Order: sequence, then structure tokens, then C-alpha cells
Amino acid sequence: MNGGDLAARLSALAPAQRALLERALEQQRRRAEQPAGAVHRRQEAPQRIPRRPPGSIAPLSLDQERLWFIQQLDRLSPVYNIYGANRFHGAIEVPLLISALNLMVARHEVLRTTFPAIDGRPVQQIAAELRVTIPLIDLRRLPDGVREAEAQRRAAAVVSAAFDLERLPLFRVQLLRVADDDTICPIAIHHIVTDWISYYAMESELTALYMALRAGTPLALPELPIQFADFAVWQRQRLADGTVLAEQLDYWRRHLAGAPELLALPSDRPRPPVQTPRGARRRLQLLPAQSDAVRTLARREEATLFVTVLALWKVLLMRWSGQEKLIVGTPMAYRQGPELTGVLGFFLNQLVLYSDLTGNPPFREALRRVRDTALA
Repeated sequence: MNGGDLAARLSALAPAQRALLERALEQQRRRAEQPAGAVHRRQEAPQRIPRRPPGSIAPLSLDQERLWFIQQLDRLSPVYNIYGANRFHGAIEVPLLISALNLMVARHEVLRTTFPAIDGRPVQQIAAELRVTIPLIDLRRLPDGVREAEAQRRAAAVVSAAFDLERLPLFRVQLLRVADDDTICPIAIHHIVTDWISYYAMESELTALYMALRAGTPLALPELPIQFADFAVWQRQRLADGTVLAEQLDYWRRHLAGAPELLALPSDRPRPPVQTPRGARRRLQLLPAQSDAVRTLARREEATLFVTVLALWKVLLMRWSGQEKLIVGTPMAYRQGPELTGVLGFFLNQLVLYSDLTGNPPFREALRRVRDTALA
């Protein structure tokens, strides 16, 4: 991937996804800039995650169970499909690509997992092995004016079809050949087995495996210390005696005390009686000088870029709505332990960020309040 490809990929990220990436990069920058011996505020180091006993039945992680429950309300909904499409210019050796995909499936249990219910409770059922293929649809005989439209229609069908959480696989890949040197590869995978960080890691690993096979030098990837199911078991065990859960609930009850139930924007439209996933996206691009100014402000106030932009957003919402107590939700990826590096799975949780901007404080004070909330 060249610099242009990377820039295009970054510009295509959803705002929440881009915020996660920028937050991680900002944290890396801040750690690199700290002087030796600096004392800073950080979370307690997480416990090491062990492997689960062989042959044991793994529960769903807390986030997976939330997603599983929502999917039961509409089993045919594709709302929680994560998808993308790559376009390859040049010859593709399909058998090697299929081999690379199966090597990745063998490496990651989560790609061989379904979620049946036993006695009304969902569990992770992991297949010992799974062989998958990649259908190749040849569109080269279609007229020029029809070929691209048909490729787009077929790609949309791949990514918009619902998954059955009790049937393997919970991902699908297809190749659409539109010319001898032009192939579109749509990919769809259910959110319950991945998040966007895992999705991009999966793309990178698949590419590395394919290129190694093509070069005749098989890639020896390091063995994963744990699998996602091990993380789910560990997460449940942490809550088993109720102590950690009680502490968490106590924090959130105190933190959300007095929080509003609804943001009343004057420009809101009436909500439809039946919710749909149809929506729209609006992009806002800052000028280089504006971006530099925001980054300078963040460094001066000892805040990440994410927190600084969040504070700007909350102040804007306060001015639009007239409300001084504001809640904004943001996705948060739990990948703090070193053993989670390289593990594919659904590590994403929705985090509630509640700020009290009572008194219409100066912006630096508002930023401090938002920063303290994020750190807490």
C-alpha cells in the first residue's frame, strides 16, 4: 500500500473510527514526548489473560452478548455487517488467495465461531476446522456500459445479505472480474466477530499471506498467545464475584447522576415510528492552519486531539440546544494487554461521555472538564 492508498483509506473512515485511530496515535506521541521518570496518570495494568481449559464451552463477551441480543430482534437485518471492497489491478492467482484465506481462518478461532443458544443462553461454538472458498464471477463478456453497474450490484448483494449467527462462516468474500487486469473483491463480516481494528488487521494479514505464497516463501506468523474466546472467559471471570461489577456500576451511577435523557436540538426532525438504518454522512475538512491550531491547543492544554475536538463538539451542542449537561457516545476498543495484539475479535464497546458545562465556562475550562471525564 502506497501513501496515496493510505490517505484514501484514512479519509474513508467513519468519524468514530478515525477518532479511535487518532486517539491511539496521539497517545503514542505523548508517551514518546514524556521525559524520563515522568509521573503521569494512567490506568492500572491489566491482568494477563490465560488460555481457557481445553474443550470448555466459551461464553460470549459482554459486547458480543449485547450484539447477539439486538440481532435476535431482527434476524434478517444486515445492520451489523462490516464491509468493504478492494479493487485489484493486475492478475490475481485465485487458488493462492483461497489458500491464504484458509491459513488465516485456521489461525483465528473467531473466524470459525458460531453463536447458538443453549438453554436460552448464547455460547461460542468453535469449529475445529473450516475450509472456505472464494467464488469468482466473470463479468468480462458483458457490454462496457453494463459491466460496471453489474459489478456494483453484485458487490452490494454480497455486503447487504444478512448472516445467520448459527451457521458458518460469518464472513463472505467474492471476486468480480470486470477485465483481465481489473478485479473487485467485496468482503462482508458480521460485527459480532470483528471490529474495524480487527477488520483492517485481517486485510493486512490476508495480503501478507497471499504475497508470501505468491513469492514461494510461506509466511511464518507467530503463534497467538490467546484467542478471542479466552478473552471472553477472562472477562466473565473478572465479574464472577461481583466486586468489579459493583465498583463499575457505582462509578456509572455517580457519573451519570443528573444526566439528561435527550438532547433537544431545535433542528431535529420527528422520529419515525419504526427505526431504520438509513442515514447520511456529512464531512467537514479543516484547513491545514486550522488543524495545526487545534493540535497546538491540545498540546498546550495537555489533552489528546480526540478530547479537544470532543470539547469543541460539546460546546457547539450546548450553543445549539441551550443544554449545559451533555452526553456523547463514542466507541472504545479494549486492547490494553500485550497478549491481545494480533487477536481478531469484537473488542468494541460504546462509552458514555457525560460533561456538565453549567455556567457556560470559558473554553479552556470546558476542555478541562471534558478531559477529566475522559481520563476517569
